Amino acid sequence: MTTVVRHGRGLRCLDVSADILDLLNDEDVPLVERLRLSATFTGLVDEYFGTSAAGLMRQTTTGVSVRASGGRTPGRRLHEISVLVHGLVTRYDDALHDAVVPAMARRGVTVIGWHEATELERSRLHALFCRWIEPVLTPLTVDATHPFPYIRPLAMNLAILLRDRESGRERFAQLTLPPLVPQLLAVAGPHFVPVEDVVGAHLAAIFAGSEVVASHCFRVTRSCVSERRHNTAEASNPLTRDLRPRRFGTPVRLEIDGSMPQSVLSLLVRELGVSDSDIYRLRSPLSMGAGLCTILDMDYGLLREHADRLSTVIDGAVSSAGTVTASRAATRSGPASDAAPRSLPSQPPARAVS
Repeated sequence: MTTVVRHGRGLRCLDVSADILDLLNDEDVPLVERLRLSATFTGLVDEYFGTSAAGLMRQTTTGVSVRASGGRTPGRRLHEISVLVHGLVTRYDDALHDAVVPAMARRGVTVIGWHEATELERSRLHALFCRWIEPVLTPLTVDATHPFPYIRPLAMNLAILLRDRESGRERFAQLTLPPLVPQLLAVAGPHFVPVEDVVGAHLAAIFAGSEVVASHCFRVTRSCVSERRHNTAEASNPLTRDLRPRRFGTPVRLEIDGSMPQSVLSLLVRELGVSDSDIYRLRSPLSMGAGLCTILDMDYGLLREHADRLSTVIDGAVSSAGTVTASRAATRSGPASDAAPRSLPSQPPARAVS
């Protein structure tokens, strides 16, 4: 007998995400709230992919015949929701690029690339990199003797193409950006540089002896749906039951920067086992979503005009999604363990590198 179920929690997350997008494009909404909502949107979509989307994918791959209230199969629902989420993510990317970032620039707060920074700013970022970032980096190359590494969920990564200076042969390398480093690094004044740009500018020193052809940022979301254990003792252990699936779950989403070439993307798709519908290409830096919390922490008065106007509205909207209220709380108190906190231990540059 075919079971009929309702798939409401994930759709509620997406409904709230759509409402957030309307607020991001509203010039009447205070900028500080738009920054906070941007981080909330990222958390809602992350939660959706880790739970609801992962459950539908699992039902599809295992052939379980579980129909929704409208009689649609998991495969059909997965396709429809995939089209919806792709549209939401595109709207979010456009809102960041065309509305939020220009609004920040009008108030003197800018996100710039490494090459746009001044010599003084680069020297300060270089000092920060040498002291706090380089010691915790673990570069990994992929070749016949080194398989493709495990990619931690929701971590920021660099996919790097290297060319041997002597033989001219190209190879692939992967570098996970440290989670304890802010995703937007502050330089003199209210100006920020994405951490992937700072690390990318130092790749020649990290991979000495090889020519760095290109580097591109990507992020993987994995399933958080627990699988049934045959081992009773393992199944009864809450630590094993919850953390193991979150860490080693199946990849359900691949986010890439807009400049990643097809050759690098094909390698990631093959090694991660994702399909074309699981790929999300973004124009804005991948660090922008959660990284905007760094700007909120700077507490610039020019961002906080009439910040309380929407508090009640936002609280009610997010609460309607059930458990996703925790996602918004994370944007104020700090990201989860897999996201980047906004300060470094014992580091004054939690506020700025200057």
